[in-house]
Amino acid sequence: MKLNKAYATVAVVLVFAGRAPAQTPAPPTSTLEVLLSEVRLLRQAIERQTAVVAKTQLLAARLSLQEQRLVRARASHEALETQITRTKLEEAQGRSALEQMEEALDDPARTAQRKDLESEVKALQNRLKSLETAVTDLQTRLSLASQVVEQERARLDDLEAQLLREDFSGRERR
Repeated sequence: MKLNKAYATVAVVLVFAGRAPAQTPAPPTSTLEVLLSEVRLLRQAIERQTAVVAKTQLLAARLSLQEQRLVRARASHEALETQITRTKLEEAQGRSALEQMEEALDDPARTAQRKDLESEVKALQNRLKSLETAVTDLQTRLSLASQVVEQERARLDDLEAQLLREDFSGRERR
């Protein structure tokens, strides 16, 4: 009987031992930990990449806005240069006309028109003074516009340098 009990015990152990490999074994704890670690690292990489993309988009938008500011500053500068050129041309034409009127005043054949010529000369002299003042004012404004263009260009250069320094792994290059 003792022998039958021993055989029965061995048989039960073999039956259960035979079933054990048929069941799906639980993954070892170390493999699960490795997978969890890998998932965490992937999540961190995605978060870093998302932050880099957002930062790059923001920097690109700032760069675009600064380029627009520079274009507007340059356009204002060019408009002032055009105004100065026109005003100086008008001033030169006025000086030429003034010379002709002064010569007409000296002409003895035009003594009858002398009063009209004198009033025209006065009006033209006043106009020339206002044109001189306008040129001075425009040149002052042009100088300020030149400074604005330089400031906007410097800001654009700074943003471009910042974009070039950007390391797309999420860290800034130095």
